Amino acid sequence: VLVPEHYNSLLFGKELLIRNNGKSEKSEKLTDGQPGLPDSYHSGWLLLHPSETQITIPGNLMDKATAMRFNFLQMPRHRISVPSKVEIWQGGKRLRIVEPRPNSTKNNVGIAFCNIKIGVEKDNDVILKIFPSTSGHNIAIDEIYLSPKQK
Repeated sequence: VLVPEHYNSLLFGKELLIRNNGKSEKSEKLTDGQPGLPDSYHSGWLLLHPSETQITIPGNLMDKATAMRFNFLQMPRHRISVPSKVEIWQGGKRLRIVEPRPNSTKNNVGIAFCNIKIGVEKDNDVILKIFPSTSGHNIAIDEIYLSPKQK
């Protein structure tokens, strides 16, 4: 089920370059409007190997955006943990470090919601560098949203 707000994401339907575990792929998995379900890692989540991951976001959209949002799943029973940190890079400079913290519920299952105000250049791509937790568990991320500026 799509939430109307997903249609407002500047990234909706765009391919992003994802580098994980020595492999690169262009994918719409993180921009398809399908949020991850909190009780099922099979629905809406992209599972990542527990190694440094880079996701490239086209820079030509950045001057039209006010915020970036992304979420991670915490589900230890299935060996899924939130990353230890996420770094946001542009033009070879680190702009921000985010340390996701899940809103743990029953059985330590939860979602870490990351909402970041952005002020970046429009011409350089933005790179999210995702660092795994020390647990060695996989990482599950759902949608990456770019909120458009109000007209």
